[in-house]
Amino acid sequence: MKRKLRFVVCGWWFDEFDNKKGQTSFIEELKEFNDKNDFVDVFWTCHKTPPKLITDNFNWKEFPNLGLEWGAYDQGWRHIQKSDELESFSPDDIIFFMQDDILIHDWTFVKKCVDLIEAGANVIGNGANYPLYFNPLDIPPISKNWIDPNKRWIDYIREENHDLIAGPLQSISVRGSFVCLTHQSMSTIGGFDYVDTPLPNHALRTVPKGAPDAHKHNIMVYDKTKVPAGINVMEKLQLTNGFGNTTMYLNAYKFTKMLGAHTFKYLSDTYRKSPYMTECGNGMVELPQEGGRTIRIPVNESFIAR
Repeated sequence: MKRKLRFVVCGWWFDEFDNKKGQTSFIEELKEFNDKNDFVDVFWTCHKTPPKLITDNFNWKEFPNLGLEWGAYDQGWRHIQKSDELESFSPDDIIFFMQDDILIHDWTFVKKCVDLIEAGANVIGNGANYPLYFNPLDIPPISKNWIDPNKRWIDYIREENHDLIAGPLQSISVRGSFVCLTHQSMSTIGGFDYVDTPLPNHALRTVPKGAPDAHKHNIMVYDKTKVPAGINVMEKLQLTNGFGNTTMYLNAYKFTKMLGAHTFKYLSDTYRKSPYMTECGNGMVELPQEGGRTIRIPVNESFIAR
């Protein structure tokens, strides 16, 4: 293996997700993979203090809880470059940014991703995801209803990255649960941008007034957050997922513009799932709004790795 493989894992759920304790398979398998291969490095970028299974076996650091997984990844990526104790990146290092609430079915995803990057891919996601056409000079729903009614998409992007923005674009996206790219590509996009406003402390699953079927759509309303009246259920779902989706599409825009839509690859055409892994949603393996269905995303066939 000529390239170094770097795993930057967002630490939040650790060994408790899907309403279960003792979910240690991913952690233990990652440790084994790290121990057996001198070309692998693992760093846990945590938004709360990790358990001993992680502190005793990996390099890690706790960072301010900003930006969900994208914020954790970016903070960890920047820390590694500045740290005197950690090996810094080389341009051709392949970085696997991964959430910790993930089920690995087949670790050959690592070789598959290496092969795809060596064949010209710049961004790899697990399951396919929805694209979005938007103008970064517009105001996204999260600003209109949660933070600052005058904030545009671009205002959540670091000032040094503003020159990457140039009008509306059909942005190809990957979910933050799994993102694979080289350090060179990460540098090209100026790292990950994210909504850097702290999330409310408590998330409550509830049925907003006037939305009798909201429970069927897995509505999540943050404590002390007033959901605007007069909007339908799906708009409420989009608003209550605003932090994550706004950040995801900020980075999708940069991926697409700076790295090229033609360089995207997904490990499957199925939302959240591939033969290699299942990405959880809010710590859950199966999501109520999916109703047990397999959801295939209608993306360009050239995006799917075969």
